[in-house]
Amino acid sequence: MDSAGKTRLYSDARAASYVVGGRYEVLVRHADDGKAWRRNEPQYTGDRDDENAAGYATADRIARIKLAAAARERSDRKQNALDDALAPLLTLAAAYRNQSDQDALAAYVIRQLHAAWATGA
Repeated sequence: MDSAGKTRLYSDARAASYVVGGRYEVLVRHADDGKAWRRNEPQYTGDRDDENAAGYATADRIARIKLAAAARERSDRKQNALDDALAPLLTLAAAYRNQSDQDALAAYVIRQLHAAWATGA
C-alpha cells in the first residue's frame, strides 16, 4: 500500500519466492517524471491480506501455468523447426550404407556447422 493508501502489486522475476497475498515493505524512490525505483529488497512483514489472498493466489497460479505453457510451446516450435530443417539431410543420410560414407557425411555437416558459427551466418 502506498502513502496514499492505494494497494500496489509487486513482481520481481529475480525473487526465489514471495508469499502470495503477503505484505512487504520496500523503499521506493520516485522521480519527477513519474518513474519509480526500488531502493532495497522487499521485506516480508509477516502480515497477509487474508481478504484477497485466495484471489491473488489463484491469479498467481493461473499466470504461472500460462507462462509455463507458453515456454513449452516456444520450445516445441523451435524443436519442430529443427526437425523440419533436418528432414532432407536425414533422407540423404539414409542412402549412405557403409561406415566410411556415413563418417564423411557427418564430418562434412560438422565442418559446415562450425563454419557457420564462426562467420555468424
